[in-house]
Amino acid sequence: MQNFEQKIHLLIRLLDDRDDKIRAKIHDELVAMGEDAEPFLEIALRSENLRLRSEATRALESLAPQKIERKLQRLIPNDSRELDLEEGLLIVMGFAYPEASASSVRKTLDTLAEEFRASLPEEDVSAEEQVRLLVKFLFVEKGYIGNFKDYTHPDNSYLNKVLERKLGLPITLSVLCMLVAKRLSLPVAGVGLPGHYIIQYDSLSDPVYFDPFNKGSVLSTAECCEIARKSGYSFEEHHLIRSTHQETLVRILNNLVYAYVRAEQEDKAQQVKRFAKAVMGASKDSHPSNKI
Repeated sequence: MQNFEQKIHLLIRLLDDRDDKIRAKIHDELVAMGEDAEPFLEIALRSENLRLRSEATRALESLAPQKIERKLQRLIPNDSRELDLEEGLLIVMGFAYPEASASSVRKTLDTLAEEFRASLPEEDVSAEEQVRLLVKFLFVEKGYIGNFKDYTHPDNSYLNKVLERKLGLPITLSVLCMLVAKRLSLPVAGVGLPGHYIIQYDSLSDPVYFDPFNKGSVLSTAECCEIARKSGYSFEEHHLIRSTHQETLVRILNNLVYAYVRAEQEDKAQQVKRFAKAVMGASKDSHPSNKI
């Protein structure tokens, strides 16, 4: 262990070498060490040596995707419990927006839930009617809407930007509703239709389907079938089965891959592919649709 620490200390000292090639080689070696190098790089950030601080910052930025990947791997439950979708989205948010505040995002979701609760009529309202009112609250009154003009922009897949811009994809707007509904103990689930993610009032006997991308409009089963057909699929009953949180997070990541490929940011696309693989974890045989 002592020899290992000595090696890292030596590498850190060489980070401010005048030779660009040596600095690049040291940078690559430290990044290859992964999380073991992080504490030493963080100490280097406090150095009075400006070049050393700059190189340490650059190395830590290169390590950030690895850190996100490890967090996503640890997010996968070892039992039958659902993955924490909200936490997963907050972890992914750090890839594009490392300075974004997870607590601020949670507070915004809390505030939406509190505002909705305060808006409910005093008389008893059924769970189904509360879900209908919540959908109207978010996608009509609060103005969250589908980004028709810039559908493939990466920001449509980052929760902080969806909340800030009030624009998103079918899946991220659906997840927004799911996260607010969870705070209200309302039964809302995601449904991964091919080509168009929607939500449902989660009732085994009589589910109701909503399309957050289109102002929360109610969808009949026939309309759900038509969505699948327009996406090039023959409708099958399993298309209306609720999606797991793991499937939902992977689908969001696949959308991000597509967005970065369209933006010709191949390095980011490849990294997000690794995030998706990390989330799939033990479910390597499952292939959730990458349709938005």
